This record gives sequence, C-alpha cells and structure tokens, in this order.
Amino acid sequence: MDRQNENKKQEKTENASSELLNCQKERDEYLAGWQRARADLINFKKEETERLRQIVMFANENLILDLTYILDSFSLIENSLQGEHESLKPFLLLKSQLENALKQKGLERLKTAKGDDFNPELHEAVEVEESREEKPHQILEVISEGYRLNGKLIRPARVKVSK
Repeated sequence: MDRQNENKKQEKTENASSELLNCQKERDEYLAGWQRARADLINFKKEETERLRQIVMFANENLILDLTYILDSFSLIENSLQGEHESLKPFLLLKSQLENALKQKGLERLKTAKGDDFNPELHEAVEVEESREEKPHQILEVISEGYRLNGKLIRPARVKVSK
C-alpha cells in the first residue's frame, strides 16, 4: 500500500510538473506575443506621427504654389518700373511681406542664374536656342523662378537653354 501511495504521489508530482511546464511554455508564448504586439504598436505610432507630420507640412502646397505666381507678377511690376522709385515702394513692400510669410511656411527659391548648367530635375526648358558663346545645356535666361516647399520641388524654374 505504501508502494501504491508512493506511485500515486509520484504520478501526481509528474503531472503537476508537466502541467507547470505547459503553463510556463504558454506564459512565455503569451509574453512573446504581447511584446511583439507592443513593438508593432510603437512602430505604428511612429509611422503615423511621421505621416501626419508630412500631411501638415504639405497641406498648403497648392495655395503656396498659387502664391508663387503672384510673386512672379510682383517681379514683372518691379522690372517694368525700374526707374520710378516712388511708385515702386508699395509693390516692393508687399512683395517682401509675401516672400517673408511664404519663407516662414517653408518656401525657398531655387538658385538659378544665367550660365548655370541645365538640370532637368530642377529646371524646365521652355526654349532652346543656338549659342556660340555658351556651352551646350547651359541656362541662357531664367524666365520664371523655381521653388521648393520644405525641400520638395513644387515648381521647376522655367529657363531658356543653349543648344
């Protein structure tokens, strides 16, 4: 009888140990799954925050692009009234205020000048002209300025290029 009781106790102990091991294995699986889910959530939050930051940064892109054409108009006025300083002052003040406001929103003018090399990623060739003085693919004239918004090209510079 003692032998039987001992066998039963040993059997119960083995069952309990087996059950404990199964519970520990299950616990480890749940813990690993929870840790993966937590990491996925953290990554999702980071990605979503970056996506929202991008949306906010470029939400006004179309409005700002439209305002660049108004800047072009101010430049035309400035060029046409070069000799008349008094009548030019209000336009220059408005142009400066508009440029400053747009600069605060992330707008920057592309630095494009006569003699620069043509770059199809930054420039749009609207005219090609034979030139003996300039090398091929050099900018002969800047027709309209190009702009970037927060580092993204929103309007290429329109230029005349040498053949």
